[in-house]
Amino acid sequence: MAVVKYINGKPLLSGRVGNDTIYKIVNGKQVVTKFPTPSKKKPSKSQKAARRKFTLAAAYAREIINDPVKKKALLKKKLKKGVSVYNAAFTEYFRKEKRKNKR
Repeated sequence: MAVVKYINGKPLLSGRVGNDTIYKIVNGKQVVTKFPTPSKKKPSKSQKAARRKFTLAAAYAREIINDPVKKKALLKKKLKKGVSVYNAAFTEYFRKEKRKNKR
């Protein structure tokens, strides 16, 4: 369902219209795109491996967020401005994996 948003007094559509059109607002301008269709190709082994790593990193970050002790420990590290605890945990997982693979 498309929604009308007003930016600088101009009405702009945002959302899906029908089965094939998407209206987006990018940098304050309205953009019309085709609805994305999923690929019919089977993912390669490397794609599957990358998706698996991403899933494991997300699970690790959720575990950190849900455990107050681990979350506090991660907060004690100096995080860059604008970086959430979730993103820091996500990055930490990949850095640990990288170190593990070097050995």
